[in-house]
Amino acid sequence: MAQFPETRESLMIQVKDPDNRVAWEQFVSIYRPMIVRTAAKRGMQAADAQDLAQQVLLAVASAIGDWEKRDESTRFRHWLARVTRNAIVNALSRGPKDQAAGGSSAQELLAQQQQPDPETVSLIDWGYRGNSTCKRPGSFSKMSSPILGVRLS
Repeated sequence: MAQFPETRESLMIQVKDPDNRVAWEQFVSIYRPMIVRTAAKRGMQAADAQDLAQQVLLAVASAIGDWEKRDESTRFRHWLARVTRNAIVNALSRGPKDQAAGGSSAQELLAQQQQPDPETVSLIDWGYRGNSTCKRPGSFSKMSSPILGVRLS
């Protein structure tokens, strides 16, 4: 996984203040590219990596107030790397987001369409099949179908 940069303690204190937009913008400018690169290295497409970065930053924004450095070995970047890794695993392991829900609404729309009159159907048939073997709409002379392997008479 990509290395996250060392976080300044002063920035961590400032980011915990939800009203400090400047600190948050600086935080995002430092960490968003790292989150996106990490997601891309794990096989996510660029747009999905951007979406994931947004999700991770939202999670960080909601939890940053509770984050505390317990001792000298505790690093914010390790916590952020874990949050990012978990978000990537969740994103890659769930099914497609835009899966069709099913239903018959398209079928109902088709059923509501007015049926064409026989003359229109005949003209359409003549337009598609109008070739040298067709004398007039609806009247076909000896024709063969190479797809079916039969001769039509």
